[in-house]
Amino acid sequence: MQLLTLRFKNLNSLYGEWEIDFTALSQNGLFSITGPTGSGKTTILDAVSLALYGSTPRLGRFTSGKNEIMSKNTDISLSELTFQIGKRGYKASWRQKRHKNRELSTPKCALFNMDGSLSELNVEQITGVNSTDFERLVLLAQGKWTTFLYARENEKAALLENLTDAEIYRRISQKVYERSESEENILRGLQTKLSDLKSRLLTAETKSKLEQRLAESKKEADALKRELTVINDRLTLARESERLKSEAELLDRQLETLCKDEEIFNPYRTKVAAAKRAARLIPFQQNADNCRQMLLKDEADRLALFQALSDAQNESGVLKIQLKTAEDSLNAAVHELSSAEADINEARRLDLLTAQYERELDRIGREAERLDNGVKAAFKDITAIDAKIVEINSSFEKLLSELRERHILADTELLRLTGGETAAALTAKRAEYLVKAELTDHRERLEDNKPCPLCGSVEHPYKTFSSQFIKELSILEAAIDKAKVVEKEKLELQRLDSELQNQHERELITLTERGKALTASVEKDAAELSIKEGEYKIIKAESDAVKARRAELLEGRSPDVESTRLKMAREDAEKLLQVVQKRRAELDAELTRLKTQSETLLQKISEDKLAAEHSIAILMENLKKEGFADLDEFKSAVLVESEITRLTILERELADRRNSVDIRKGDLNKRMEELEKLESIIPPSIELEHEREAALSKLAAAAGAAGECGHILKENEQFCAAASVAVEQTELFENKIKPWRTLNALIGSARGDKFAKAVQTLIFGDLLDKANVELLKISNRYRLSRTDNLEIQVIDNEQRQAVRSAKNLSGGESFIISLALALGLSSLSTRKVSPPALFLDEGFGSLDTEHAEQALNALAGLKSRKLIGLISHLDIIKQKVEYQIKVEPVGEGKSILMGKGVRRIE
Repeated sequence: MQLLTLRFKNLNSLYGEWEIDFTALSQNGLFSITGPTGSGKTTILDAVSLALYGSTPRLGRFTSGKNEIMSKNTDISLSELTFQIGKRGYKASWRQKRHKNRELSTPKCALFNMDGSLSELNVEQITGVNSTDFERLVLLAQGKWTTFLYARENEKAALLENLTDAEIYRRISQKVYERSESEENILRGLQTKLSDLKSRLLTAETKSKLEQRLAESKKEADALKRELTVINDRLTLARESERLKSEAELLDRQLETLCKDEEIFNPYRTKVAAAKRAARLIPFQQNADNCRQMLLKDEADRLALFQALSDAQNESGVLKIQLKTAEDSLNAAVHELSSAEADINEARRLDLLTAQYERELDRIGREAERLDNGVKAAFKDITAIDAKIVEINSSFEKLLSELRERHILADTELLRLTGGETAAALTAKRAEYLVKAELTDHRERLEDNKPCPLCGSVEHPYKTFSSQFIKELSILEAAIDKAKVVEKEKLELQRLDSELQNQHERELITLTERGKALTASVEKDAAELSIKEGEYKIIKAESDAVKARRAELLEGRSPDVESTRLKMAREDAEKLLQVVQKRRAELDAELTRLKTQSETLLQKISEDKLAAEHSIAILMENLKKEGFADLDEFKSAVLVESEITRLTILERELADRRNSVDIRKGDLNKRMEELEKLESIIPPSIELEHEREAALSKLAAAAGAAGECGHILKENEQFCAAASVAVEQTELFENKIKPWRTLNALIGSARGDKFAKAVQTLIFGDLLDKANVELLKISNRYRLSRTDNLEIQVIDNEQRQAVRSAKNLSGGESFIISLALALGLSSLSTRKVSPPALFLDEGFGSLDTEHAEQALNALAGLKSRKLIGLISHLDIIKQKVEYQIKVEPVGEGKSILMGKGVRRIE
């Protein structure tokens, strides 16, 4: 990951918009951010974190109710960082606004691709570094140098796990534990199943008794089955004898019924024979009827055709009249349309002219209304100006009166304070008093009988300073001070008087000029209004004349409507003529068709008469052949086909019944003769059924006992087989889970601590090795080692390899070791994206010059690997680091940036 540019606006003391080009600073690798304490150096680091994660190490995350980083009295703050991962570039953005009601908006964070499109991922997903790790790896904030050095064991372990993605070892430990527990649960299930199967197996004695009972039950059941077979055979014969007797009685009743049915049906036999003979003549009858119906239909068609022909001839006469009427209507419509075209065109021209007049009148009316409104408004403004002038004069007189009263009071006060003396006289008197007061120190040093150093006299009558003199000097000083105040007030009153006069004159001049301008505007608008009124009257007269002429044309109707009406009348006449002509042609064709059809129908009627006469002759000839005297006898013998079918079926059924009864009667008699010989040895069926039920009951009991024993023995065999399989499965599974038991004993735990702690111990050792490499570049006095609980021990080479606790270090020693640990942590990270830079905020102040130079040399050695930024106010940093960003205060809590890669955006 490579930092490219940082752009931010209105953050803390850095007002305005700034841009820092990290690519310019990366040429050397090491740069510094310098400036006085509190000038805003750390704000640059805040801007980096703010753009990426929307928070800062010092202030945390911002909301709509909290933003302590936005510069005071500004309405927007933002931070944008562009960076590159591999060949892909991104821009992380954060911004927040303050509304007009001073409420803060919700901060907006976003990540964009370099083409401006919104990225689907966030910063943490792309870099693999969250805000907390970023602070620990990249931004070593002020006051947090020793966080890792003095962290508790679990805090160190969590940090190392997060930085190196060692969480996977914790998950491996948990998975091993879970897998081992799962396998153990399966084994316990198999063992429980095996124990259950063994508990359900039969003992040898119980099994032997069940087998003996099973054999006895089967033997008893076989004997009962044989006995039951004999009983069933005898029962079948008994039931057959009883059934035959019942069947013989039923057959006698059926025979009696059959004889009665045959007697009833005998009269219908002759009727059926006559109906069958008549049925053979029905086709001849139907043919004769069809010929007669055809002849009747032809006669009806001839009458209908004659009527249609008559109607068509009548309609033809009517159409001749309609055709003449349609032609006259079309000629009239064409003539009317031709005559009205001139009036229609003239009406259209007059309508256009009227519309132009209306638009012109409307325009002049609007302009006149605007001018009238302007005149009224101007008169209103002039009235307001006059009232304002009166108000200003009144106010001016009032203020002038107040100033004059204050002048009089000031003069009276000044006279009271000075007693009528001039200011020069008072000043001279004050100077005299001060000269006397200056000799006070000399008087205090005078001693009796010793010469005065000024006059040489040994007598000192004025050694004691008069209290009255001190009081007078004090009163004079107070009077002079008050007089100065009063004189200053008088000067201020004179200035106010002059300003009031000037302001009054300016306001009067402004209002007067404005009144004159409004008056001139009113006169101009009034003249223009008069002109517009004249124009309106002229155009109105012309418009009225055009409207009067237009009312005479087309009786005031619309030319478009009139033209459309006349055209539609012509089109209607044309359509009517076309309809009449079409119908006339259709009717002529219809008359021709009807005449042809009439001739054809007359010929068909003649043919149908001959066919009818021939069919009747054939029918009468066949009637005689079938034995019918005439047509009436034939018709009385005719039955419907369904009736003939019904009677035929009844006749056939009676014959079938007679045949069936005769056959069954012969079979029944033969079978009954055979059974009569066995009646002496076969008891009644009721006794045999009782014997059968007793035998079935005994057989069921024997079969039940055998089935129960067989089921128990079979179930025992199944349990034996299942137990054998369960033993084999349990043994195999115990061998299978041995590796998981061993692995779980080594690294498995429910929380994953066992394996994670072992790995963290190795990582911690690797960290101390890397930190010792960096520490050696700064000072060869110290070396770091670890304890089992991730505590850091410091080995002091200058005190005979003495082992010191990290808690027993001075401020400078803590900084050096913390710096080495920070460099080790930075290089230790195995995240998918390596940290882009290392920013070190203060901390060098606790080092002496030698160790500070060694630390700087060690940091300079890292420039080939990453960008190093040092934040400090120390002079040694300013002297030793070539590329610098200077933060300089400019007053009022504001600072500016200067230096390599810095640009202010105006």
